[in-house]
Amino acid sequence: MPDPITAAFQQCQQLGWIPFFQSAASDNSFAPELLMAMGYRESNLNPKYLTVPGDNGHGYGLLQVDIRSYPDWVNGGFWKDAQLCISKGAEILASKRDGITAAIGQTGITVKTLAGQAFTFDGAPISGANLLRVTVAAYNCGMWAYYHYSKGHDVDQGTTGQDYSKDVLNNTARFQQLLNSA
Repeated sequence: MPDPITAAFQQCQQLGWIPFFQSAASDNSFAPELLMAMGYRESNLNPKYLTVPGDNGHGYGLLQVDIRSYPDWVNGGFWKDAQLCISKGAEILASKRDGITAAIGQTGITVKTLAGQAFTFDGAPISGANLLRVTVAAYNCGMWAYYHYSKGHDVDQGTTGQDYSKDVLNNTARFQQLLNSA
C-alpha cells in the first residue's frame, strides 16, 4: 500500500487533476507541486471536498477556500469543480504573495486579531525562499505570517498547528519527486 502522499498523487492522476495543477501554477508563477502540497494539507486532495465543506463549514473545495473571505465564489458553487478550486487556490496564494511584496518597506502595517485587537509592524525586506515560506503561511493566516516574519518570529506561529508552511514545503518536495517520475 502506498504512503498517503503517493496515494493522493495517484488519485489526482486518475481523476485527471494534474494538468489543472500545472496550469494554475503556470498562470500564477508557482510550482505545481507546491499547489498539490497545499491541496494535500487543506483537504488531503480528497474529492469529497467538492461536495461538502470542511473547516467547520468555512472551507470549500480542494484548497479550502474560506467563505468568509470569498463568499461570492463559494456561493456561486465554483468550489464543486476541481479545476476552478485549484485555480482559485493559486490565485489566492498569488494575492498573498503580491500583498506581502507590496508591504515591503512600509511602516505602520496593521493586523487584527479575531477579537479586534490591532498590532502594527513595519514590513521587513523579504525575497526568495523566505518570501515563499511567508506566502504559504499567509494562505492559512493572512498577513499575520508577514507580521511574524517582520518581528523575527516563526512565520508559522499563527497558522493551524503552527506548522503550515513547514508541512506544505516538506510535502512539496515529495510531490515534485512524484511529478518527475510520472
